[in-house]
Amino acid sequence: MSTENEVTAMRSVLGAMILDVNAAAIGLSALRPDAMIGGLAIVLGAMRKMYERSIPIDSLTLCAALEGSGDLERAGGPVVISHLLEYAGALVNIEQRCEIVNNEAVARALRKGCLETLRDLEPGGCAAPEALDEAEARILAIRDSHQKLEMESLGVVLGRLKIGGRTGVQYGYRSLDWATGGAHRGQFIAVGARPGIGKTALGVCIAYHAAQAGHDVVFFSLEMEPAEIGERFVAVQGTVGLTAVRHGGVEVENAKLALSRLPVWILHVPRPTITDLRAALRRKRIPTSLVIVDYLQLVKPAERYESRHEAVELTARGLKWMATEFGVPVVGLAQLNRGLEEGGKARRPVLSDFREGAIENDADVVIFVHRPKYYERGSTQAELVLAKQRQGPTLGCPVHFDGRYAAFYDLMGEAETET
Repeated sequence: MSTENEVTAMRSVLGAMILDVNAAAIGLSALRPDAMIGGLAIVLGAMRKMYERSIPIDSLTLCAALEGSGDLERAGGPVVISHLLEYAGALVNIEQRCEIVNNEAVARALRKGCLETLRDLEPGGCAAPEALDEAEARILAIRDSHQKLEMESLGVVLGRLKIGGRTGVQYGYRSLDWATGGAHRGQFIAVGARPGIGKTALGVCIAYHAAQAGHDVVFFSLEMEPAEIGERFVAVQGTVGLTAVRHGGVEVENAKLALSRLPVWILHVPRPTITDLRAALRRKRIPTSLVIVDYLQLVKPAERYESRHEAVELTARGLKWMATEFGVPVVGLAQLNRGLEEGGKARRPVLSDFREGAIENDADVVIFVHRPKYYERGSTQAELVLAKQRQGPTLGCPVHFDGRYAAFYDLMGEAETET
C-alpha cells in the first residue's frame, strides 16, 4: 500500500505537468510506465496519449480526453483533476520529483515481487529452485524497466574511441581480426555451421585465444557436459590429440596444468532461458570480456511463441540485448539448414542458410564455418566466411582444420575480400 507521502509526490508531478508544457514533456519522458497508481495512473496514461497526438495538455483538455475515452469517473472525476493543480508547487525541480516517484515505483514492484516469491514457497507451490528462478526473473524485469536513457554528445563518444590498434577481443585468426578489429562490446556475433562441421570447435578456439590474451570468458554449454568442453580445451593446444586426452597420461596432465589458470568459466545449462543466462552472468562477480553460447537453438524463449521461427527470433534478439546490457560481445553458435549438404557436397553457406530465419537480422556479425571437402577423408581445408558485419567488409578467411585436436588453426595466406 502506498503512503500519503508517495501519493502527494505523484499528485505534485501530475499537477506540474498539467500546468506547464515543458514539465509535461520532462515528466512523460522520465516517468516509468508503473510510476502512478489507481486513478493517477489513468490520468498519466491519458496525458501520454494526448502528448503523442500533439494535443495541448491542460485541465480542460485533459478532462475532455478522459471523458472521451470513458475514463473520467475512473480517474476520480473533474474535481480530482482540479485538485492536482493545488499540488503542483514550483516547476523548477520536476526531474527530482520524477526520480522520487520512480524510486517509489521500484520499491512497490520489489515488495510485490517478494510477496509473490513468498506465495511460491507456500505448501503446494513451487519447489525452491523454481521459486529462485522466478524471483531472479522478477528482479531482472524490474531492473530492465528502471533503465535510464542518457544522451551523450558526439565529442564524448569520440573521446572513448581508440583510433588504431586492436580494440576488440581478438578471435585468434589474422584475417578475421584484421577485417573486424575483433569482437566488440555490445556485439551479437552469430557463428553458423551444420552439425559435425565444427561450430563447437570454433567456439572453443575463440574462447581459448581470448583467454590466452587475458580476457575473462564465459562459455555456456547447452549441449555438451563441462568435462567434454574441458577435453576440447586440452586438445586445442595442439600437443595432445582429443582421443589421447580421454585416455590420460603425463602429457595430458601437463596440458591440463598449462590450462588451469586460464580465465574461462564453463556453465552447462540444458534448455535455459535468456533470463537464466543473464542471471548467471550477474552472479559472476568478476567482469566478463566475452560470452559464448553453444548453441543458440537450445535456448528456450521466456515468452510464448507461435512457431519455431519465432522462438529463434526471440532468442537472437535476447542475446543481442544481453550483449548490450552487459557491455560484452556475445558469440551465439547456431545450426544451419540441411540444404547445404545436398548431393553429398558441402556448398559455401549464405545468410539464408540459418535453420530458422531472423538470426542474421539481429546479429552484428555473422561468421560461417565452411569445409568444402568435408566428405573427403583426411581433408583439412576450411574457411571462416565473414558473411556480415555492420562496420566493414565481408571476406573468406582460409584456415586449417585438424581433426586430431578438433581445432581450427590460422593460415598465412591472404584473405579473400568480397565487399
